[in-house]
Amino acid sequence: MKWSEYRRNKEAEVIAPSGLKYKIKPISVKVGLMLLNKHPAEQARIALLHCVVEPPLSEKPDEEHVGLDEIPQGDAYFLVNEIVKISGLEELESFRELGIEQGNI
Repeated sequence: MKWSEYRRNKEAEVIAPSGLKYKIKPISVKVGLMLLNKHPAEQARIALLHCVVEPPLSEKPDEEHVGLDEIPQGDAYFLVNEIVKISGLEELESFRELGIEQGNI
């Protein structure tokens, strides 16, 4: 398998509670390290910014990016939970200790 195929297969399209569609990808090692020792709200922000592929997100909206504050709150919770699942991290005790698990953002 080529890396391009591997990457494409790791992404998932999800429909959030608002009905909006998002494309997400797993948490990378780099992003996982960024999550260490962060408050759960900061972990959620980092995960959303780095793991939501479509629409492209940024701290503040512009012509090419949706701002984090524009995402409905229910969608944000849903997306973080889906990112944890697609990353295969929901069963890891050490990751739970970071504060990222369902309903804990």
